[in-house]
Amino acid sequence: MSLLGIDVGTSGCKVALFSSEGRLLAAAYEEYDVRRPQPGWAELDAVEVWDGIRRTIRRAAAGAGGDPIRALAISSLGEATVPVAADRQVLGPSILAFDVRGEEYLAYLRRGLDDERLFRISGNTLGNHFGLTKLMWVREHQPGLYERAYRFLPWESFVSFMLGAEPVVDYSLANRTLLFDLEQEAWSPEVLAQAGLDPARLPATAPSGTVIGTITASVARDLGLP
Repeated sequence: MSLLGIDVGTSGCKVALFSSEGRLLAAAYEEYDVRRPQPGWAELDAVEVWDGIRRTIRRAAAGAGGDPIRALAISSLGEATVPVAADRQVLGPSILAFDVRGEEYLAYLRRGLDDERLFRISGNTLGNHFGLTKLMWVREHQPGLYERAYRFLPWESFVSFMLGAEPVVDYSLANRTLLFDLEQEAWSPEVLAQAGLDPARLPATAPSGTVIGTITASVARDLGLP
């Protein structure tokens, strides 16, 4: 059998195929651009990036030959999320960590959740590069999008969801939202309440390495996977 690794970065996607003994069978890479619709803004067109990921998977999977792919794993850029519908449709762009949107909420958050308390919950201190402030910005400035969104998925979760898995994120990437409680291994009710965010719009959480689903038959055919 062979194993597929997918790495989604800020400016490109890498896919590599390995035999079970660790021999590289094939690899592919595709770049995409960061959009800057206004000064200080930085986002990815999630539809465009997903199309690029699919093309990259197809090219790498074509190198499997007689060694069929049996499993895959995904890594990705950290804090950004993608709004999706329940039917796996992309609803909007993905706001990147270095986008200035959300910084206006930092003073408010600090009044109710100082760095010492936040560090005890998540091991982090407050900053605008985390997903928390971006989600607050979407809720206030794009309420229609916020209400329509079934989930806001970090990119690792987004790719697995689009492949057919349930919406699940690993603990380490969940922590980059600033909403994760490390001790409880769950979303923090305290931080969510302070931010005014709905936990139902976030994916389930699980340790890295957890099996979270099976690729759907239609997606497998589209990508050249078994």
